[in-house]
Formats: sequence, C-alpha cells, structure tokens
Amino acid sequence: MRREEDAESTNEIKYQRIDHGGRDLEALPTSSPTPSHPKKGLGMFDGVFVPCCLCIFGVILYQRLGWIVGQAGIGQVLIMLFVGYMIVITTALSLSALSTNGLLRGGGAYYLVSRALGPELGGAIGVIFYAANLCGCVVYLLGFAAELGDILYGEGNYGRWIRTLFALSALIGVTIICYIGPQLYAKTAVTAFTCTCVVLTISLVSFLSQKPGATDGFTGLKASTFSSTWKPHYSDGNGFSEIFAILFPAVTGIMAGANMSGVLKEPSKAIPKGTLAATFGSSIVYLAFALIIGASNTAEVLSTKKGYTVLRRVAVFPPAVSAGVFLAVLMSTMGTQIGAAQILLALANDKLLPFLSVFRPSDHGEGSSNDETDEGDIDSSTTDDSQLEMYSRRAVLATFTLIAILVLCGFDLNTMATFQTLFFLLSYAIINLACFLLSIQGSVNFRPIWKHYSWHMAGFGFVACIGVMFFIHPLRAAVALLLLVVLVFYLMYAGPDTSASWGDVTQSLIFHQVRKFLLRLDETKQHLKFWRPHILLIAEDCERQYNLIHFANNVKKGGILVIGDVICAEEKGDGRQRDLNLSHFLIKRLESRRRAWGEYIKACKLKAFPSVTASHSMQSGIQQLLMMVGLGALRPNTVLLEFLEEDRKSSQTFELSESLPQRVQEIAKQLPVESPGSKAANQPGQVSKPRYLSILRDILAVGHNLLLARNFQKLPHYLVDGSKPTQETRLRSAGKQQHVIDVWLLEPLESSGSSSGRRKNMLRCSQDLAILLGWILHKCRGSTSGWSRYARLRVLAFTNTAAGADEKRDLLLAYLEEARVVFDELKIVPLDEIEMRKDSHADSRLAVSHEVRVLNAAMRRESHGSALAVIPFTFSPPSTFGEENKEASPEPINLSRDWQRVEALTSQMKCPILLCQGQTSPMVTEL
Repeated sequence: MRREEDAESTNEIKYQRIDHGGRDLEALPTSSPTPSHPKKGLGMFDGVFVPCCLCIFGVILYQRLGWIVGQAGIGQVLIMLFVGYMIVITTALSLSALSTNGLLRGGGAYYLVSRALGPELGGAIGVIFYAANLCGCVVYLLGFAAELGDILYGEGNYGRWIRTLFALSALIGVTIICYIGPQLYAKTAVTAFTCTCVVLTISLVSFLSQKPGATDGFTGLKASTFSSTWKPHYSDGNGFSEIFAILFPAVTGIMAGANMSGVLKEPSKAIPKGTLAATFGSSIVYLAFALIIGASNTAEVLSTKKGYTVLRRVAVFPPAVSAGVFLAVLMSTMGTQIGAAQILLALANDKLLPFLSVFRPSDHGEGSSNDETDEGDIDSSTTDDSQLEMYSRRAVLATFTLIAILVLCGFDLNTMATFQTLFFLLSYAIINLACFLLSIQGSVNFRPIWKHYSWHMAGFGFVACIGVMFFIHPLRAAVALLLLVVLVFYLMYAGPDTSASWGDVTQSLIFHQVRKFLLRLDETKQHLKFWRPHILLIAEDCERQYNLIHFANNVKKGGILVIGDVICAEEKGDGRQRDLNLSHFLIKRLESRRRAWGEYIKACKLKAFPSVTASHSMQSGIQQLLMMVGLGALRPNTVLLEFLEEDRKSSQTFELSESLPQRVQEIAKQLPVESPGSKAANQPGQVSKPRYLSILRDILAVGHNLLLARNFQKLPHYLVDGSKPTQETRLRSAGKQQHVIDVWLLEPLESSGSSSGRRKNMLRCSQDLAILLGWILHKCRGSTSGWSRYARLRVLAFTNTAAGADEKRDLLLAYLEEARVVFDELKIVPLDEIEMRKDSHADSRLAVSHEVRVLNAAMRRESHGSALAVIPFTFSPPSTFGEENKEASPEPINLSRDWQRVEALTSQMKCPILLCQGQTSPMVTEL
C-alpha cells in the first residue's frame, strides 16, 4: 500500500518505489521519524528472557535433575551440561546473527530459517520445530500430572488414566489463557518468573539449612557424599546417551523468545540479548543445583524414583516447591504452546501446505485486512492494538488438539523427552547450518548487527547437533532426518515457488561454486577427447518450433544449450530500418521476452539458457549472439537453425499445438512472433536467400559447427519430449522400436583425387559429427527424450557398383569400430541400378545436378519412413570474415553454389532432416 508524503509534517518520511523482480516494493524510510504512536509490544525482559527462563526452569529441573545426578553421577552430569550448553550457545549465537540481519516478523526460528534457506528446507524445519514444541508441551504436562499425582495419591500410587486426566485438565486451562492472547501470558509470565526465582531460592536454602536425615538419603553437604555420587550408578538399562536425552530438554528453552518474535517491540534487539542472558543465567542455576544435590544426597536414593522429588522432599516448606513446580510447568507449557501456534500460523500464511489454509488470517478470522507485507508475514503496524497478537485462535485450538492426542497416546515423560531432544537438536542443526551457509557464501547483504559469531562456530554447532542426535538414538535420529528429507522433497515438487521473493541461499552457494570453477575452466586446456556439443539454437516461435527446441535439448549430451532470440527493428514505409535506440520500452520488451523464455524452459524441463538481443537485422543480431554468448571457456561450438524453405507456407504450423501441456501453451502466448511488418526480418527461416547465406557464412567464419533442421514439424513429438505415444502408435509398434535414425555418408571414405585437401577434411569432420550426433540421439535417455526407447540407429553409405559393396562395408565397419560407435544396422546402397535409369539425353552441363538427383532419389527411397535422417554436407571454406566491401557482394558465390546442391540433395524428402557441417572432427580414436 503506497504511503503518501506529507511535506508539512515535521516527521516527514520519504518513500520511493523500487522495481524488484517485477514487483513494486516500498523502500525503507530515508529518515528515522519520531512516531507519535510508538509501536507497542514486549521488550527484551518480558518478551524473551522471561519466556526462555520459564521453559528452562521447568519439569527437568524440578522432577528429573536429582534422578539424573544419581544415575549419571556428578562428573558425567557436568559433561552433559557442558555439551548441552555448548550446543545451545553456538545455536544462540547463530540465532542472534540471523535475527539481526533484517526485519524479523512472526514465526520465530521458522521465519529466520525459511527466509535464509528457502521455502523447501525452511518449511520442512518449520514442521520439525512445530513437532518439537508439541513434544515439549507434552513433557511439561506429564510433569505437572506427576507432581499433582504424587501429592494427592502418593509417589507412584496412581495409574495412567489419572495422569492423563490431570495432564488434559492442565492443558485446557493453559489453552484458555493462550486463546485470550500472548499479552496476558506476558503479564502473568513476569509474576510466574518471580515466583520461580523465590522457589529456587527456597530450594537452595533448604539444601544448605536442612539437618542430615531430614529425608531419605539426605546427608547434608559432605565431601564423602560428593565423592560417592561423582561416579555413575546406572540402572534399568540406562546409559550416558539415554540420560543425556532426558536432560537436554532442560536447555531447549532458548527458542521461546524467538517464538514470540511476532509480538516483540524490537525483536532484532531483544532476541540476542534476552536469549544469551537466559542461557548463561540458567547454566549457573543448573550447575549449582547439580553440585548441591550430588553433595547432599546419596546416589542409592537419587538413582531411584525418589530422586524425582528430591527438591520437594528436602524443602523446608514442600508446598512452596510444589506450587513453584505447578507454576513453572504451566508457564512453560503456555509459552511453548504459544510458540507452536505462532509457527503454525506462519506456515499457513506462507501457503506452503495447502491443508493449513484454514489458519490463514488473510482468508479467515479477524485481522484479514489484506495488509500482507510479504508472503507469510503480516505487519502488525497495519493493524490496530487489539489485533497485535500474531497468532490465530484456530492455530491455538489445532495445537491443543494435537497435544491432547499425544497425551492420550500414553507415552511416559522420559520417552517424550527423548523425542523432544531429537527434534530440537535437528532444529538447532538447521539454524546453525543457515548461519554457516550465509556466512560462507559471501553475500554483501548478510550484514548482521550481532557481530559475535563466526562460520566456524556455526559449522561446529551443526556437526555437533547431528552427531549428538545419532549418539542418543541412531534409529530415531535417522527417522527424524528421513522425515525432514520427505518434507523437503514434498515442498520442492508440490509446494509453491516462493524462492524468488524469499531468497534461497542455495542459489548463492551455487553461484559461488560455479564462479570458482568457471574461473578454473581454462579454454587453452580443453582437449578434444572431452568435447561435447554446446549448442546455440536460433529460435523465435516456441510453439511452432517445439520439436526443434526439444531436439536441441536431446542432442547437447551434457553440454550447454542457449536459445537465442533476436528482436529486429521494424521497417519504415520505404523499406528502411528504423533507428534502434535502447529505450525503456525496448529494455522492458527484451526483459519480458527473456523471462518468458525462462518460464518456457522451466515448464518443458529443458536444460537451457535464454539469450535475447535486439538488432537492426536478423544477421546482425545473430552476429551479436555468435560473438557474445558464453562466459569464459563455456561457449557454444555448434549453431542450430531452421532450413530456408523457398516455398514456405504460412499455414505450415506445429500440428500438435493443442496437445501441448497447458502451462506451455500459456507461456507460448507470451512469446508471440513479431508483427507482420517485421516478420521477414525476425525469422531466420523467412529471411531472403542472400541474407540467409550471409548468416551461414558468419557461422562458418567464427569456426562453429553448423546444423540445419528441415521438416522438423514431422518429427514424432514423443521422441523429443519423452511423452507417451498415442494408443494407435503403440499398437502399430507392437512393442518394437519402429523408428529409425538414418546417418548418411554421402562420399566415399577412401581418398578422392577430385576433392581439395581442405574440403575433404571438412567432409570427414562433417561425417564424424553426423555419426556422433546419431549415436548421441540413439543413447539419449531421460524423462525428456524417447529416442533410446523408440528408435534404432542405422548407418548408410553409397557405392558406385554393387561389386564394391563388400569392400565398402568392411571399410565402414573398421571406421565405426575404431570410432567405438554402436549401431543397429549397416546398409550399403549401390548406385549402379539407378545409374542405368539415367536420361541419355541429359545435357552434359547438368551432370553434377544429375548426380545429386540420383543421390536424392536413393535417400528418398531408403529414408522414406525414417524418424530422422542425419546428412553431412560441406560448404566451401570461407576465406575471410567481415569483408570491407560487404554490401557489394551480400551473397557469397561459393555458398550459393553449394546451397543449390544442398537444396537438390534434400528436395522432396518427407522425413525430418538434420544437415551437419563440421569444422573440426569431434571424434577421438586414441587414448
């Protein structure tokens, strides 16, 4: 929504429109205004520090820390805390860097990761992080139920359904508060945090002031007790990994502040400071309690279920500790449930998962004012104060339902803590990965305000998280990673394409690597044994030339394919070209056409690059493409364009246009053929013959191989695009390869005294190129090609006499064996019978033409039903490129004579034809 400037205001804000990828975006204010109504929201203390601490000081501290010390011993608990906080601190630093690299909106860690890594990995980790929060809520609720059950029924004297009833009752109460809004949670959170601090203080004082023997196993602070509990006392099949999995959720509360990003006043400032403060503060508390509990209670008691309630049993006023447990656990549940609802709402707003559309504020419920500043982000500044909460009530209710289902499943607290640990470790790993990738890819726009981070630490955090996951439980860790991979692939193939607006760090990494290797690709070190076709295709009509474009994609064999399109200046009424100025309209036209070609390439699943240029004529435009297309050593070496038809009819269009995919037809409408006034100048197949021959001369002069495509509208579409043939075609083929690729060798392979040395060498190069292209098509596999499934390769050659057929066959077999070309059939066509039908009254001056007609008749007969005929040919070698007096001789005489021969050679052939002119031989016969 455009903001208007108010020149009379003292707090004037100037905005400018920026065109970015076809969208109009508003720039940030050029000055920092002093708002008359400052944005309301939570600060660092009440919005980040308090939620983090409440989640950290939860059920593990009150109900499992004593048991963990008794099982693992003080020494191993210290190691566990060190490893856990090492992971948490590296993640907190990475989180701080990500959160200070731009404007942070609702969605917390999911928003950070998705906008850094793109929608696929970001959306997948959003689901994983949502699952981690669900498991966390279940852990807290089970802790509440255990505490309440111990008070009412005694320790362990209650069944599963009593525990489930208590947990569900607490869940309903927490959901009511969450349904009202996060502001109410924030107000009660500060009070709850104060009470928690009081309870923790009472607990510490109790351990220091209670008399020995006040409860089972309590000895007071003694060195002998500390020494006995230093070593582990594992039981019930527990070990280091199992106990660490239960302890680690104690330090996972650092994400609670990031989950509140949608209701923070300044999230970029509050999240780093509040998260790190909560991390270091909680580490001191856990370290102190672990040491004091181990130094004052025997391991024999702590390692049993009595260790669950050691804080309450030792307390001078046990009800205060129970009240603190209830309060801390309920607030942890509340904060985690609000964070989960925020993530679910962000996923719904991003439209990544269709079944989440019911949670999208833009479509349902209050707050649907359509003031979305970014896909998936609702700017709270565009809503009134009553709608400051950034989560949907439907998301809260959905989260409540899923938590209730998990509670009803009957898992115990230790099992759910293990799942929570794995999901949080995976989430932390991706956060570290995001910071690592953004740091190493070298983008100038990764400029976080938070400077206390490094890619080394982020990379270490990622490796540590994945390693600890597999250390805890290899099978469950593999399942969690598999779930992540499945979600990534689902979003990759079924999710919306939002990477253009979000940004995708993988694109930056690919660019970084491509640039590095492209600089190492030395043109002077290119060897012929590694040759592959790098094709420049001259095209202008993506619908009529559908077969030609897909054929170029088939024949490139791992090389590059550049689709070149030339926009020519329109002619004036007197036939002269208009002046070609680089106007704003022309720039937009070029960019629009280039984007349309890109969409066409993507829709057809081609591996190609579009290149669109503007010029006064088709010839000068192709000259630009010949000289400028490519980067470094990655440049085209072969040019493919349509054959010039003298009697080309305008009605000769692509017959399968109606059967094209709907998306391709829509894109084809964005690539219209130029207006009739400029049609002759814009289509290479419809330019004048002198100009067309000049284009061919230019291609040969720069040393590129030349491919001319004729009758390609008759090429079966399923051969080039990999689609399924029609039922009629399948019945006719009866499961056999009914199509044939014919490769013709027109000249004898042995020496010919009538040919010049250079022309003979070019003929051999053309033959090698034709054989190689035929072999490439025959072996072409993949989802966008059907040659290998439906066609076979046949090599044909002529002999002057039937008696010489065996000798020619042996010669060809030796040649093909040396070239290592696998074929299906070799056929020698004798010309003696055809020569007997020669017109005895023919003029001697037409002898050469008659020879060409004889060859043409043989090829028409043999390749009548072939899918493709590949024919080598040679033009006279060009002497110079760009003569001074170019306009005096626009049509090279030698090319004109050769062109007449090529026209006669392929005249009246019904099958698709590919004419090949090679400049250098791509064939290598030696190691």
